[in-house]
Amino acid sequence: MYMSKIKQICIDKLSQLIPIEGTRWELISHAHTPSIVNWRNDPNNLIFFEQQNKLREEEQTDFVNNYNKLDRIDLVLIGNGPIGVFSIKNLTTMPEYGALIGEKQYRGKGIGSKAKYSLFDYWFIELNQEVIYTKNKTNNTKVLESNLALGFEKMVNAQKNDDFILMRLLKSTYLKAIK
Repeated sequence: MYMSKIKQICIDKLSQLIPIEGTRWELISHAHTPSIVNWRNDPNNLIFFEQQNKLREEEQTDFVNNYNKLDRIDLVLIGNGPIGVFSIKNLTTMPEYGALIGEKQYRGKGIGSKAKYSLFDYWFIELNQEVIYTKNKTNNTKVLESNLALGFEKMVNAQKNDDFILMRLLKSTYLKAIK
């Protein structure tokens, strides 16, 4: 399996992704494994994930080892240390944004929102993409409200008992929202 063209472009243009003040972006690597495993296994975070299983360090190591084959981009926001991880998966089919502010002291301070805007500017303006999706748990009300305010629209769920809401944001809507 080769790296998709859009993933290669994302990586090649990474220097165009503007960091928020006092931070920098890094492409996911083995250096981030301990933080990601801790964040992913925190019960307060786990409740918002599709996969409820605990992440083992070996699984994260395998993920990074096979990263170039995966149809996704994963970026770690770094301050004094890793703060959180931001991803767009399904790059070539139905690009889906996801994020986790892993370090508790950074939550509720707007850092996740600022990082999301930075990443969406990169996605829509620098990479000239037309749409991005996100899937959030129905109990993640703060994120759902933030996404709706940004212009995401709810998609019809196929399953009525689904715990997740699929949302879509068009480039044209995003560009109007940030003016």
